[in-house]
Amino acid sequence: MIFVTVGTQLPFPRLVREMNRIAGGLCEPVIAQTCEHARYPNLIVEPYMDAIRYGDVIERARLIVAHAGIGTVLAARQVGVPLILVPRRAELGEHRNDHQIGTVRQLVGRDGIQAIWDERKLARTVMNDHPPPPAIVSGPELDGLVTTLRSYIG
Repeated sequence: MIFVTVGTQLPFPRLVREMNRIAGGLCEPVIAQTCEHARYPNLIVEPYMDAIRYGDVIERARLIVAHAGIGTVLAARQVGVPLILVPRRAELGEHRNDHQIGTVRQLVGRDGIQAIWDERKLARTVMNDHPPPPAIVSGPELDGLVTTLRSYIG
């Protein structure tokens, strides 16, 4: 199963529309936490998830496709699920600034994390080239990642 998540604050239609298109050609379910009440016929849509449901879906996912939210990055790392990040872009009205682009630039190249800068390239990555699973991060490694992210974000 693939899990698509956009966080809890803002919808991210550009990402969700593209994943809906991609999901039509997949042979596995795609669950999407969308932060909006919209219809996407190829996705199992849940506009919002509580922490228990979110954790359950993360743990069962083969792959996570997400905005560049730190909570999602940390959750994926804790359970060793590969992650494809698609940052929101301020120029498209998706966020107030480009902090997600900065976050992705800091994370790209880490085991299990891949960045997509152009959603038109997402299908190839989801279907073929997704990153290998990272080692499960816990203890001092997770603490180090959290410290690095906090120092970057401020």
